[in-house]
Amino acid sequence: MCYIIFMKISVIIPAYNEEEILEKNAIIIDDFLAQNYDDYELIVVNDGSLDKTEEIANKLAENRKNIRVVSYPFNRGKGAAVKAGVLASTGEEILFTDCDLAYNPKFLVDCHNMLEDKDIAIGSRYASDDGESKDRSKYTLKRALLSKVFIKYVNLILKTRFTDTQAGIKGFRKDFAKDAFAKLAIFGFGFDVEILALAKAGDYSVGEFWVEVSETRKSSKVRVVKDSILMFFNVLNIKWRVL
Repeated sequence: MCYIIFMKISVIIPAYNEEEILEKNAIIIDDFLAQNYDDYELIVVNDGSLDKTEEIANKLAENRKNIRVVSYPFNRGKGAAVKAGVLASTGEEILFTDCDLAYNPKFLVDCHNMLEDKDIAIGSRYASDDGESKDRSKYTLKRALLSKVFIKYVNLILKTRFTDTQAGIKGFRKDFAKDAFAKLAIFGFGFDVEILALAKAGDYSVGEFWVEVSETRKSSKVRVVKDSILMFFNVLNIKWRVL
């Protein structure tokens, strides 16, 4: 289905050591955006990759007019990459999605649609699309358990009611995104929670839309135990600094 949306959007792909998948997946996303948006930009952020990610990204930008590249020499984390993309973006709406196509590009349209009424739109692997809550994360049992415990912990500490905070697809209206990401201090996987805390502190509206993790997703870069422990401490840090 072709939607053709007449509003400039920016879509950010954070990329760290993604030489094996970047070209193919960026083209898939770029083609989808070209079919559905009249005006857009696809920003690939090279997060200090050690492989040929930057070279591949630059070649894509040379051959595809809507692809831009932001790059820096040292790895700083997914949050830093999304921040760099947001601050470089020019769209009225700013979205990001994972480089490994963990989420079908069609969910970008669902994200856009939610931004018609909300300041922030977040994908949820646990939200309901038919009145029944489902787990669409396709995680291992250990990671699924840690994920759900973490979400409950976030809601308890920050006094929120999200069903998911860590899905790698979110969207923001420009004014909120530029201000919030300029303040972002957590550059690892806990950055999503800081952004949502900034939204709460500023009384911005947040909506969730359901997403499903693709069967073709490659192995995640999340170090399940180590990153989970760090993220639990990050939430306390965010509570103290932001709220």
